[in-house]
Amino acid sequence: MPPSSQYQRVLIKNVPSWKDIHGNLYYYESSTPPTEESRILIGIEATGFNTDWSHHLDPTLKAYRVSQKPRARAPSKN
Repeated sequence: MPPSSQYQRVLIKNVPSWKDIHGNLYYYESSTPPTEESRILIGIEATGFNTDWSHHLDPTLKAYRVSQKPRARAPSKN
């Protein structure tokens, strides 16, 4: 695994991704490069995104949804 400083932010079909020195594309979740534990492989630079890329994001999406809590809306300014 390359050090996080060896990740480069790239746009593939206008979608931001992290690319490592081997051309692997990882899910772009924030401006902080992913760690070995948090990275989610979604494709390869030479071939683009995997056809099943959304399947790889399912655990992250489920964890996000579970972590959400109801919150009050801001009052209307009208």
